[in-house]
Amino acid sequence: MGLPAIKLEAKQKSSIFIQEKPLRILFIDQAIGGVQQHLVTLARNLNRQNFRIDLICSPDGTLAKEFRDLSLNVNVIPMHRNIDLRDIRTFIDIFRIIKKEKYDIVHTHSSKAGFLGRLCARLRGVPVIIHTPHAFHFAGQENYFKRTFYRFLEKTASRWCDTIIAVSDSERIFGIQNKITSETKIISIPNAIKFEKFNQKIDIIKKRTELNIKPGSPLITMVARLCPQKDPVTFVKMAKKILEQHPDADFLLVGGAPLKEYSLEKQIIEMINQNKLGDKIHILGWRDDVAEILSASDISVLTSLYEGGPYTLLESMAAGLPVVATDSTGTHDVVIHGKTGFLAPKKD
Repeated sequence: MGLPAIKLEAKQKSSIFIQEKPLRILFIDQAIGGVQQHLVTLARNLNRQNFRIDLICSPDGTLAKEFRDLSLNVNVIPMHRNIDLRDIRTFIDIFRIIKKEKYDIVHTHSSKAGFLGRLCARLRGVPVIIHTPHAFHFAGQENYFKRTFYRFLEKTASRWCDTIIAVSDSERIFGIQNKITSETKIISIPNAIKFEKFNQKIDIIKKRTELNIKPGSPLITMVARLCPQKDPVTFVKMAKKILEQHPDADFLLVGGAPLKEYSLEKQIIEMINQNKLGDKIHILGWRDDVAEILSASDISVLTSLYEGGPYTLLESMAAGLPVVATDSTGTHDVVIHGKTGFLAPKKD
């Protein structure tokens, strides 16, 4: 592929490649939450002697700051989940950066960044183009025409890259079943976490007091963005039903709303207030102490409509929590019903 390397013959007649200079790799991302966690993990663990890493990302979340803290080059470009005329400006900005920097590898993440980034990289003749969807966007479209349209876009963009990396095997199978690409072009590399971070002993009473939760109360927690994909409305409905039989229970929603989803957060708050559950369901927003919150909880829940490879289930299991999740792409790779947790129908 034209990548700079010197080929050396080993004594056993095998060969290795030593790079003359680091390969230039560009990550492009529009999403937040688990996608950003995934990228930070990559950035921290890729060998800096072999790779020079740059990032293009949207202003949402903490990704730009975390990459800058790693002394990596960051370009912040607004990217919007919905398709509109602002995408033209985004496309031009991404195209100019790729043209100027001459990358060896472009690795795109999420739907919008994946479409625009792959197109720009293909037009500029980037040697290696990789895409990681982190859940195919069309999977969450209930409207037939929207689902068909977004599926068409994903299938079209798949022709502009060399490899698609799914973060769970069920996501890989889903892509093949929906004819996004061929079996030979899509592989799965599951998400992973540092087990030790979530397997620490903490002062549970102290943490619960900090969260305004009684020491003996059953505590049910969901760590997720407040967005349609995670279906927090079902979480609130579930909490209301459980409280009818277990009025001493408490519930935590850990995770904020993306800038474009504030209306959903307001809807959730209105539901909680209308049902007079404000003292039972607590919205904590974005937190840096997720590991401690999980350790102080009794049950972890995830009500997602679709997933790629949910970090929150891995983290909950590492913290020793029983998990209950909706049976969707990505979740049933982690949760084996009746063995490693429990699966329920979506919106149940």
